[in-house]
Amino acid sequence: MASGTSKTFTITANDGYVIEQVRVDGVNNSGAMTSGSYTFTNVTGNHSITATFKTIFANWISHYDVGTKTGQAGDADGDGQNNLMEFALNGNPSNGADKGKVYSLISTSDYDTVNKAMMLIIPVRAGTEFPVGVHVQTTATKDGVKYTIDGSTTLEDFNNKSWACTAI
Repeated sequence: MASGTSKTFTITANDGYVIEQVRVDGVNNSGAMTSGSYTFTNVTGNHSITATFKTIFANWISHYDVGTKTGQAGDADGDGQNNLMEFALNGNPSNGADKGKVYSLISTSDYDTVNKAMMLIIPVRAGTEFPVGVHVQTTATKDGVKYTIDGSTTLEDFNNKSWACTAI
């Protein structure tokens, strides 16, 4: 590039990742990390820019006090749910009383307005998309978590599909 000109670099994380750190000329630059870009202005010499990335899970777990049990299989709060399950269900891996927001109820449904059924209501990662309707897409993946919806009217097998997806 010609001496005295400017050059802007855009830093973009791949799907499932976030920017962990941006270093400009060897110095951490939080502004570039937050904005995802950095501009070298009036360049007259050599410069460097480097970026490191981490998974969305690693970013999430870093906000909790879980000691050394930071992996997806860890269970720092001893509640029986590993960190990945708490991540998937919006739980708190450092609080055994907060396993995520899973609710169940017995009621009639859009699928069967006469017979009652047990329904599970679970949170999913923001941006996870299941089409609304009966017997639509059964899986969706977001932030490294694969959600699968399945159901049965007998609980003996899952060949007799019996479920609906409703946005709430």
